[in-house]
Formats: sequence, C-alpha cells, structure tokens
Amino acid sequence: MDQDALRIPTTMQRADLWIDPGQCVSGSIFLHLETRRHAGQERPEDVLNEREPFLVFSTETSDERRFYCKRRIIRMQYLDEQPPPEPAEQTILGCGLLLTDGAMLAGSIREFFPPDADACPTI
Repeated sequence: MDQDALRIPTTMQRADLWIDPGQCVSGSIFLHLETRRHAGQERPEDVLNEREPFLVFSTETSDERRFYCKRRIIRMQYLDEQPPPEPAEQTILGCGLLLTDGAMLAGSIREFFPPDADACPTI
C-alpha cells in the first residue's frame, strides 16, 4: 500500500508555546491545508479552538514530535503572515490580559459582523 495515500496534507507554522508552569518551547505546529471553519488554510487559533484536547508540536531543538495538552498552554506566539481579511463592519475594543504566569498582554477584541448585518442591533 502506498504510504503517501495515508498522509493528511499539512504545513508547519513556527510558534513558541508557554506551558504551565512557565516553560517556553520553540518549534512548529501542524496546520491542515483546508478547514471546515472557513475558506483557506487552517490557522493556529483554529488548532487551539478545536475539541481535541492535545495538539502536535515539533520541537526546534531535537526535531521530536510532542503532544501538548491544550489546557496546559498559557499562550502561543507566532508570526501571522496572512492576517484575516478585514470585514466591512467590526467593533474593536482595547483590552489587557493578565495571564496565569503573571505576564500582561495588551491587545484588542474584535467583533465581526457579516456585511449584511446591522452593526448596532436593537434589543
């Protein structure tokens, strides 16, 4: 049997994982070339939000494949080379996040609306 026929097409995304209690691991996560959630390739946040309790990570130092429990991941940092397209309507709120390891991250929360939706729905 052809072994390539059994492979799931993936690509690797360089990332750093902070694992509880404060360990940083450098390497790559595996991303599917297609996803059910949206058009195009799977994104790192898709992997974190999937139901599976573990993700596969290839370490930079020893080229091992490791399974990390998502509940133990404090944060993931990666270079977003292809940011998602900006929708027509969105609300942006500034925020600060205090992580369990004591790190403070500043950023924003974006609420996206479909192009045909009312950005300010009435209640």
